[in-house]
Amino acid sequence: MQLTQNTLQTLAQDRPLVTNELIEPNDYYGHATLIKKYAGYANDYQTKTAIEHGVYYHQGGFDVEYRAPLPAIMCPSPQRYDALREVTNKALFAIGPLINYSPSHLTGEARSDEERRLQKNLLVFPAHSTHWIHTKFDIQTLCRTLENLGKEFDTIRICLGWKDVLRGAATEYLQHGFECVTAGHMFDPEFLPRLRGLIETATVTCSNQIGTHIGYCIALGKPHFLIDMKIDLTADTAEFREEIERGLAELHKVPPELYTAFSEVRDDISTSQQEVIARYWGLPERRTPTELRTLLQVAEDMYQRGPEFFMSDNDFQAEQALEYLSTNRAALALSLLTQYRPHAAGQGHRNVLRVCDIPVASYPRSGNTWMRFLLADLIQQLHGIETSTILPIDQERIVPNLHDEKIPGVDARIRLPYRLVKTHELFNPTPAKTIYLFRQAEDSLCSHYYFHLRYDGLKEAAAAGIDAFCLQHLADWCAHLNSYIAAKNTEGAEVLFLSYEAMSADAALALQSVCAFLNLPATDRQIARAVENHSFQKHRRAEEDKGNVGKIYANHFFRTGCVGSGEQELSRETLQQIRSEADRVYREAVQLQPDFGQVPALSVS
Repeated sequence: MQLTQNTLQTLAQDRPLVTNELIEPNDYYGHATLIKKYAGYANDYQTKTAIEHGVYYHQGGFDVEYRAPLPAIMCPSPQRYDALREVTNKALFAIGPLINYSPSHLTGEARSDEERRLQKNLLVFPAHSTHWIHTKFDIQTLCRTLENLGKEFDTIRICLGWKDVLRGAATEYLQHGFECVTAGHMFDPEFLPRLRGLIETATVTCSNQIGTHIGYCIALGKPHFLIDMKIDLTADTAEFREEIERGLAELHKVPPELYTAFSEVRDDISTSQQEVIARYWGLPERRTPTELRTLLQVAEDMYQRGPEFFMSDNDFQAEQALEYLSTNRAALALSLLTQYRPHAAGQGHRNVLRVCDIPVASYPRSGNTWMRFLLADLIQQLHGIETSTILPIDQERIVPNLHDEKIPGVDARIRLPYRLVKTHELFNPTPAKTIYLFRQAEDSLCSHYYFHLRYDGLKEAAAAGIDAFCLQHLADWCAHLNSYIAAKNTEGAEVLFLSYEAMSADAALALQSVCAFLNLPATDRQIARAVENHSFQKHRRAEEDKGNVGKIYANHFFRTGCVGSGEQELSRETLQQIRSEADRVYREAVQLQPDFGQVPALSVS
């Protein structure tokens, strides 16, 4: 339906924000209202999580949101998760584009009628103003560009921001024969339903500035391109001129890949566009009503424990997960643990696991590298490649590391129906099956401590000594293992549990179970060769000749490899505390692995 000037003014008229949310920005554009309705909560419920109302590309953001006295933040993407993880220890829930949780104003026959009226049409999003900051660009130049493009379209619609409608911007566009539409005021709870209807009836979309609308268009399956224009910002007061300077600085932080991906006029969505939008808008992160309801419940439970709990520097997410597990609420524990990654795991670039991947997962220093060597050796043998301790194809090209800045491609000579990927993240439900390696807590944590001592960039985190370091990371260890246990016991996830202790006792038998899990047709002879090639002693000797091996050997990656070494390195009090918290979790995991015989004793003599 074509909007009149009066209708535009009515939709855009200034209005107060009506909300009962604990922080008002939660209901900008009606976000909290829509999320509560989608999750089945009453509209008068106060969510206990901040809801980011825009897309940010770096650590900063809207202070009111990420500094709010609430235990959690809902953000769009894993990339944003990682940026926030470096500045906050709040629970972080990546939920994808918020427009996914909105109904559309146009459905059924009304939508069909509008699509027939518009035919092939272009929906344009000019850079928009806000309450106190105004955008300035050459509207006539934009209109001439659109007129040239318009030869390909039956209709061109200009989607104006509410403030620009009130400033009279529609007049210039109407003079060029374009339609003007708006999603309404940012305090209007119907903003997103109206915006969704506008996008869904578009054939192609475009804009002259990077903004949240781009991700929304791609999320709803509508192609998008950028028109390159100079955008200026102005304000009436000094206070907001300072905000403009900050805003311009934010624009300069927009990743160049976004401009590159949308620089071409096209009527389809390219693979590179899908990838970049998935990275920053979190397209795969859409939650079901049940999942979203569970996240709101988790935030509520943490909030009820008081600010001394969730505003502390403690690892309160791991503590909350353990609380759920101790009270037989495994589903809530799993929902929290699958969202949660400790600070170290959340730093830097984040790669994404795919459905066809099989993660080789573990808490750090639990046998993951050893298993990668064994698998890389065995897979090369199965491809007719002769192997030794120094592999012809580096293990990074057969079982790449998810935490590397850029994952190397699997070597072209290797043909498998899946990709094996090393990860130290908590359980991820995306892959169909997972190998999980675990190790006695005291041995894993002590090894992790010495690993920190070997690298200048990590030494500071271990400065308090081995006992303090191990106790500090104990909750992380428990949370990590619990995430995989809960996934298998509660969700029926296909996880192969394998302990370092079982591998040390009989590596060939352990590798046989992995081969069966991966459908690798390895012979006993091939398994024996892989085990012989990658004994601890051979790799430790290889470390002495760094000129002949890759980065894995730098700074003595392989230390002792002993089972029970933690008992010799920790004080009796520390050992008792670790075992009192970790024993039950470790034994539960042992019960889930194939039968490898007796479980190592855990007692302080």
